Amino acid sequence: MGKSWRKKYLNTKTMVSIFFAFLMVSSLLALWQGDPDTITDYNGYNFKLEGNYYTTKVQRQKVYFHYLPESVLGVNFPVVLKERLQDSPSWGVLFDPEDENVGYVDLLRSEMEQQDRSVLEKEIHYALLNEAEEGSAYAFFPVESCSEDGVKIVLRTGEETLIEEEENCVIFQAKTYNDLVLLKDVLLYYVFEIIE
Repeated sequence: MGKSWRKKYLNTKTMVSIFFAFLMVSSLLALWQGDPDTITDYNGYNFKLEGNYYTTKVQRQKVYFHYLPESVLGVNFPVVLKERLQDSPSWGVLFDPEDENVGYVDLLRSEMEQQDRSVLEKEIHYALLNEAEEGSAYAFFPVESCSEDGVKIVLRTGEETLIEEEENCVIFQAKTYNDLVLLKDVLLYYVFEIIE
């Protein structure tokens, strides 16, 4: 009787040890399985925080955002405008040199040029809605209007934040710089169909 009890005790001890070893190994595998830098997944895209930006890969290229997709869902972006921007091979990005927040608008324009242009795979040019004063930092930009052919995006500040259409222009109007950045993110999310 002493020997069978001892065998049974060792068998139980061995089984418990194997069970705990399995738990520890599976815990380690669970930690390694996910990407620890991923903040959120949205519609099949993994978003990571890199510096001051959220990034994800679109067509194997890194795209930078200031806001996560969930944060921009409340912005109304008419489907007709989204389709027009997606289908057009080129965009004209226009702004008013007399806008009281032209520095913010130009900062956003510059960010679009440096970070987004290559990923968008569109011909993008920049122009003014009105002539700039001679000697101004914006005097070298051409002047265009919404009545000209082609898809135009107008970046401006105003009393409310909105996206609307005027003639051939898609207006991105914002109350603050943060709203301008939010609208740029909305544009990218919908054009890349991260948000559908």
